[in-house]
Amino acid sequence: MTEIVATSLLRFISEKLASKAIAEFAMQIGIDKELRKLERTLSTIQDVLEDAEARQVKEKALRSWLSQLKELAYDADDVLDEFSFKAAKLKKANMKEKVRNLLCLPKNIAFQRKIALRVKEINERLDEIAEVRSKFHLKEGVFRSFKLERSITSEETGSFIKESEVYGREVDKEKIVEFLMNTSVGDDIGVIGIVGLGGLGKTTLAGLVYNDERVCGHFQKRMWVCVSEEFELKRLVRLIIESATGSEFSPMNMDAMQRSLINQLQEKRFLLVLDDVWSESHEKWDSLRALLTVGAKGSKVIVTTRNEHVASIMGTISPYRLSNLSFDDCWLLFERRAFGNEVERNPDFVAIGKEIVKKCGGVPLAAKALGGLLRFKRTESEWLAIKDNELWKLASDENYEVLPALKLSYDHLSSCLKQCFAYCSIFPKDFNINTTTLVKLWGAEGFLEPSAGHIHWEQIGLQCVEELQARSLFQVNMIEQGGVITQVKMHDLVHDLAQSVAGIECSIVDDLTQRYPSQNSRYVSFICNQKPLSATLELLRDAKKLRTLYLDYRRNVDRETEQSVQEVLHVISSDINLLRALHLQSYPLKALPHTFKKLRHLRYLDLSSTPLEIFPQCINTLHSLQTLNLCNSEIKSIPDSIGDLHNLCTLKISHCFNLTSLPGSIGRLNCLRELDCSRTKINSLPESVCTLSNLHTLGLEDCFFIHELPHNLSNMKSLVNLNIHGCINLTCMPMNLRKLKQLRTLPIFIPGGKNNCTLKELGSLKLEGILQLKNLQNVRCVEEAKAAQLSEKHNIRSLKLSWLCNSYINSVEAFDEYDTIVEILLAEDVLESLQPSKSLEELKIEGYVGRAFPSWMNLSLSNLVRLTLACCACEKIPTLGLLPRLQVLNLVELPLVKHLGSDFYGGANAFSSLQELELNCLTDLEEWCSAAGEKFLPRLHTLILLDCPKLKALPSVFSSVENLIMNVDDKLLLSSLQHRGFPNLKHLKMKNYDDKDPIPEIVTERAECLISWTMETKPEPKEGDPTTMSTFNFGMVTLRFEEGKGTKQSGSIPLFLGR
Repeated sequence: MTEIVATSLLRFISEKLASKAIAEFAMQIGIDKELRKLERTLSTIQDVLEDAEARQVKEKALRSWLSQLKELAYDADDVLDEFSFKAAKLKKANMKEKVRNLLCLPKNIAFQRKIALRVKEINERLDEIAEVRSKFHLKEGVFRSFKLERSITSEETGSFIKESEVYGREVDKEKIVEFLMNTSVGDDIGVIGIVGLGGLGKTTLAGLVYNDERVCGHFQKRMWVCVSEEFELKRLVRLIIESATGSEFSPMNMDAMQRSLINQLQEKRFLLVLDDVWSESHEKWDSLRALLTVGAKGSKVIVTTRNEHVASIMGTISPYRLSNLSFDDCWLLFERRAFGNEVERNPDFVAIGKEIVKKCGGVPLAAKALGGLLRFKRTESEWLAIKDNELWKLASDENYEVLPALKLSYDHLSSCLKQCFAYCSIFPKDFNINTTTLVKLWGAEGFLEPSAGHIHWEQIGLQCVEELQARSLFQVNMIEQGGVITQVKMHDLVHDLAQSVAGIECSIVDDLTQRYPSQNSRYVSFICNQKPLSATLELLRDAKKLRTLYLDYRRNVDRETEQSVQEVLHVISSDINLLRALHLQSYPLKALPHTFKKLRHLRYLDLSSTPLEIFPQCINTLHSLQTLNLCNSEIKSIPDSIGDLHNLCTLKISHCFNLTSLPGSIGRLNCLRELDCSRTKINSLPESVCTLSNLHTLGLEDCFFIHELPHNLSNMKSLVNLNIHGCINLTCMPMNLRKLKQLRTLPIFIPGGKNNCTLKELGSLKLEGILQLKNLQNVRCVEEAKAAQLSEKHNIRSLKLSWLCNSYINSVEAFDEYDTIVEILLAEDVLESLQPSKSLEELKIEGYVGRAFPSWMNLSLSNLVRLTLACCACEKIPTLGLLPRLQVLNLVELPLVKHLGSDFYGGANAFSSLQELELNCLTDLEEWCSAAGEKFLPRLHTLILLDCPKLKALPSVFSSVENLIMNVDDKLLLSSLQHRGFPNLKHLKMKNYDDKDPIPEIVTERAECLISWTMETKPEPKEGDPTTMSTFNFGMVTLRFEEGKGTKQSGSIPLFLGR
């Protein structure tokens, strides 16, 4: 059922009315009294909005009142947008422009009269709405209980479960039982939270575990309490006592109840299930937990909840997130409800039923509910009606319990989150939603409430994403290394819920299913599949109230004519000019029409992946624009007028390969927080960029043409992320980087160079993520290396330390020269002083000229997962075998290493976690010994052994290795393969193959046991293409040739290999 949420919009309007610029301009044109009256009336209505929104579920008249209020709020927002545009324009005008404005006095008077009349009309409408308010007896500032006003109350649950009617939870059950039976987890009570979407079977799983014979025998007391919304301590203590004793417990004072509970649990191993918990209060849980600690060691608590925050607060281990059922298990549930005990089943009904089960998305409640709906429907048309209908439209059927059950999660959201959630119904089902884009769309629509701590609205938006995910309304689809959610999806049933509460405000226009928006639609996505866009978009001419138009362009670009493309753009800018957000990604536009300047309300504009070449100067009329995305477009230059976009927060121009420079006017974008120029041909940034005092992120990744950064970069006090990863031609760093106290991301630092920067600049910076220190031969003293304080940078997960390769070559070839010896000793001292934090996960040392690796490499890197030593002049490899988490070890071009023995392993059971090992170009390696212990390299699955010509023997048959990369002429490895080495090999890759030679016989002998094998030929210079390489990939059915950068596939052909 549609719900009206107006709180966020009214709050957004109130913020505008409080603007100093608007107040001053209103006074100048004489409408300040009208605006103050509007502000006062809105304030009184806002005081009762929470009460109204909570009660609308049961009071249709109240919902109608809220609908009228929201409609008026939209109109007021449009008027204030126009007003703020004029106010901002006047404030920024210079004297010459003000004189010109005086000459246009008649035009200005007409505007003032128009605005005054519109504000007066809004006030009159608002007075009428405010007068009706009294009839509903709304209470000010009262947040009404969800339990009183939501559309459905949750039934109290019990522990009885009929196991024969439960499918697909065997593995889940065993994992929870294993936790319960484990008594070695410490003296404190163990708590596990089961988290999942409403209807997914959390209570069912808890019931299965609760009644398991092993669990019954293990615990002396078992108690089950349905908590629901009210996590009230006195009530819960009473319910636990009643469950423990099996009899009703008369209310007493709290002290007597606590003593009674303690008597029941004292020194007894108990299991307590707290079902359907919603409260996120640490204090309430701590009060209850304190009473439960009197139990014996091994006592456990199971918590079921839809909210991951709840499970994290209460749990002593990570929450157990319940997954969806498989299709087969869902079908069994549906089949049992829909067909009962019928032996003969209509095959047509079975086929339709399986299509219906697909719509359930693995949610058992949906399978049971839809099966129950169809139990007594015996015509094919009735079954097809369910199959072809949107599930959210079934909510009116009193027997359909899915959406009402899911709606409990919606009811517990704040007004801000409700609006954000409903908005997501504009995205098609199964759509991968980019969270950065979503947050900017929310911000453009004014949904995000400001924070008392002055947190930027983009950060608030990311918190909203995390909150919706924690409440199981979003599914995480992609997550960054730092734990930031970058992509989410909505379960189909959750999408149905969003459509249900959004109503006609949000629409999906699809030319395949003939779905079109209402005249009152505000937020629309447009899916372009088959029909020409111009033909379908005509239907949007009447949707003049649109505030979001999200174009999901899927058509063949060649099918659109230039004329039809421009017609569509003209319709958008002329007929739908109240837009706040316009997403035109991949739309085949080459230029923007002049009418685009009419989109003065626009705050979000995405023109990424379009063939747009020229951006018009009139962009400066889009004064409200917050986000401009031109990524991967054909844009050749950015106009100077972009400097007039004083509200712009995000400018994305990455992958614009025709772009070579930025205008100096970019320094006037005072609100800019993100500037992404990655993978462009820009060779330098204008010095004016250093005046962007609010810039948070500067993206220059893979900008190969940049040699220097702006000189005064240290003036950008708000800079957090300076992404210069892949800037391979960068020669020096700007001065005084240490002044950037907020800086967290700095992938590259180069000491020395033109500005003679030192590693001391890094000392006070709290860097995170990836760091590469290049050209370390420029570090001239140990004190400078120590001043970098790498050991204190606990949030750096990947570190690369590199010297120039010519330094390494000189050290190998001219070891006896005095200058070389000095360089070697200095390098050893510098590397010893660059000890990283123990939390480091990845380390690469390259071009190191020292003869010994530092002492800290042996044991201090306890969290290291990947280690690469490349082009180093050391004679011995440090003791690495005892690094407990090391999974990948790459030893590349170490020409002075002769032995890998006991010093390398460090003791018995070395390299217990190692999965991949590379020995590449160890030209002097003669001996590779085995290690002591039960099994040699027990987890190794990939071995890369190349160009080690002096190696005499292998230390093992490598029974765990499944992937082997070797040279085709490596006699040692060929011999091992012939003598049944690598018995579990599945993938073999051989390099340096000469296609004039026969394939080695051992390859054909073992081909039947391999899943794939590859012969990579030697690079043979060809005329016009000296880098050509051909690769033959042999498998069960394919033969493929790769030449140079391209790939040619001959098609699928049978390939038979005999012994």
